[in-house]
Amino acid sequence: MSDASGGTCVAREQLGLASDGGDSKRPSKWIVRPMRDEDIPKCLEIWNEVGLTEAHLTVSSVLATDPDGFNVAQLEDGKC
Repeated sequence: MSDASGGTCVAREQLGLASDGGDSKRPSKWIVRPMRDEDIPKCLEIWNEVGLTEAHLTVSSVLATDPDGFNVAQLEDGKC
């Protein structure tokens, strides 16, 4: 889904947040942005934790072909 500016919108539920942003167990200040090359190792680590396997080169190739092909969520302060 895209917002008026053409950016990608992600439902709060997809980020595991309460719809009102009031879940005190989770931060509510998330930024969703396109994945960058430096994000690949952490993303691969997360994917492996849930049973997904992919090679760094494969993800890097997808990003080179489609820079908007993957999105990541991070805290507004830049922490993942």
